Amino acid sequence: MLASGYGVRSFVFIFAAIVLACVVIGPLSRVRADDPAAPKVSAAVAKLRQERIATLREASEMSAAMFRQGLASEADVGGCQRALLEAQLEYASTATERVQILREALEAAKKQEAMALNQARAGLSNGLAPLEAKAYRLRVEIQVAEEGGK
Repeated sequence: MLASGYGVRSFVFIFAAIVLACVVIGPLSRVRADDPAAPKVSAAVAKLRQERIATLREASEMSAAMFRQGLASEADVGGCQRALLEAQLEYASTATERVQILREALEAAKKQEAMALNQARAGLSNGLAPLEAKAYRLRVEIQVAEEGGK
């Protein structure tokens, strides 16, 4: 499928559009689902949220596959993973679900940090990528500690 130059360019363009949408759109709401003041969500909105999570999960998997093929950067992979985390946290209805999502995100962030460090050591990226990955991992780790302490 990606053998021709046209196919690769189209694929990269579509992927870049997905990544941009993931990063720019970000979380639409900061109200937590288990907050008593949170508005009740209709079935239609719940379905849209599930579709968004599925789309971001697919984009995250695609970015990782493209990274392994040399068609995407570590930043692309991280952007998709962060957008997926935000969407999952928005949809979580209990603190227990949030902690589980954050723990899974922490494991992914640790892998991303190691990947960024290996890329920098191999001279394939600059020294900024490992620092950004570490800062993100620490952010998720703080969120786990804050959620787990409640």
